[in-house]
Amino acid sequence: MKARTKQRVAEVLAAPYARVLRRDADGGFGAEALEFPGCYSAGADGPEALANLDEAMALWVASQLEQGQEIPPPLAVAEYSGRVTLRLPPSLHERAALLAAAEGVSLNRWLSAAVAVYAGERVDVGRAREVARVAEGEAGYGSGRGE
Repeated sequence: MKARTKQRVAEVLAAPYARVLRRDADGGFGAEALEFPGCYSAGADGPEALANLDEAMALWVASQLEQGQEIPPPLAVAEYSGRVTLRLPPSLHERAALLAAAEGVSLNRWLSAAVAVYAGERVDVGRAREVARVAEGEAGYGSGRGE
């Protein structure tokens, strides 16, 4: 790798790119750079998988630069308003509205809690029981009406 490319790779990778670490079924670990399509690595443990990913990311960025391709910006620099438009099957919308009403919260608050539980964020346990069941599929939502 040319010295100029190496310097540019280091500059790019100084940005806060998103790395995801997952345990594989065989007990090893896989790691992925979310912004770099196809940039994956693995290792016997988490630190090894992440170290391997750092090397894979450097090679990915170098390859893109050498081909004159754009490097995607880090997801972390994106701004999020907290506002999302969501479409649901009618039966799921109905079940969510009923569960929210039963808990005495707005549908918006209930859906926020459901997403938080699914994303692994801590939520008030008393209010989140039904949310967690729905998020994990235990409540068996869906009425068989072809959603």
